[in-house]
Amino acid sequence: GRGAALTGEERRRWAPFLRQAAPERVSGDARLLTAFAVSDPVLPPLALQVRMAGPEGWRVGLLTSLTRRRLGAVHRDARTRALVAEAPGVAVVVPKVHGQWTGTRASVLVGAYRLGFAQRLTLDTTGLPTPDGFLPDDAVRAPGDVERWCFLGEGACTPEERATDVTPDFQWEEGFRGVVGTV
Repeated sequence: GRGAALTGEERRRWAPFLRQAAPERVSGDARLLTAFAVSDPVLPPLALQVRMAGPEGWRVGLLTSLTRRRLGAVHRDARTRALVAEAPGVAVVVPKVHGQWTGTRASVLVGAYRLGFAQRLTLDTTGLPTPDGFLPDDAVRAPGDVERWCFLGEGACTPEERATDVTPDFQWEEGFRGVVGTV
């Protein structure tokens, strides 16, 4: 039979439904998220999601957040023989980053990812009705209702700080991180 090429007349009729993508184009999107309450005594929480797709099947993504209420690093205090967390403060964190390459016969993802297979019976962190493999993870949850500014123990806050409401920080699930691929 005839080859797969369209004739001039067929091309003209199908033109509204066909789209040609530039093969060497880089595209993407960025979302800046925030939430605030009138009672916030400090800068509101922020989250930035960036996703980019490039030539040859490359994709990259990043989630970063400005946190104000997240406890710092945990370490062991040798003197008291207890685990101690640094006090909360304003910080920029990068909880999720990923890079992915998808070819005709293989796919590789490095960084944060979600995984699901076996009709959700064996393992599924994707939340999809019918998961089938891995996908990049840059999910973030919006803050909920306002909460008390001071969440530290007795004596650590002034009475005014205890009575002040503040918007909580953005949250995310700590999922899988590493290298995953298919052939």
